[in-house]
Amino acid sequence: MAADSVSFMSSALSRVLAMADIEYSSITTFIDNLDKFAKSYKPLKRKMLNAAADVVEPALAKSLESEGLVNTGRTKASIGRSKAIRNGSECVIIGPSGVHHSWINKKGLSGTLRAGHLGYILEYGLPGRNISGKKWMSKAIERTASKAVDAEEKVYNEFLDKHNL
Repeated sequence: MAADSVSFMSSALSRVLAMADIEYSSITTFIDNLDKFAKSYKPLKRKMLNAAADVVEPALAKSLESEGLVNTGRTKASIGRSKAIRNGSECVIIGPSGVHHSWINKKGLSGTLRAGHLGYILEYGLPGRNISGKKWMSKAIERTASKAVDAEEKVYNEFLDKHNL
């Protein structure tokens, strides 16, 4: 072998080894970033759920008003979010919650009307009492679904950028 061919091969080999080193380091970086991702999955999921809830929650209150369902404002004021586990997965429930009002009738019987129950009645109605449902929650969710997904996607993309994924 001539000296020129040996130097050419050694320089070609050094370029291949350099490329292999770059590939190896980028793969290990990627794996490290995946490990970070796995460790921060639950906080990421919570941030994404809360981002969507930030969009849907005010839309529900606005929908009550636009459907003409605000009388005292108690149901509108009771709209909030709570954390829950459904089918083994964390989720956020958005809607009216708490006690809407309590009463005592002339016979001394008492009771309470929960805001969630009133929200259900306003959504689906009570056919036995001739109360028709207004579908106020369904309409609000349909109007804001794409905005909620966009908000979740924004949080997810920020996370990916932060961890170089």
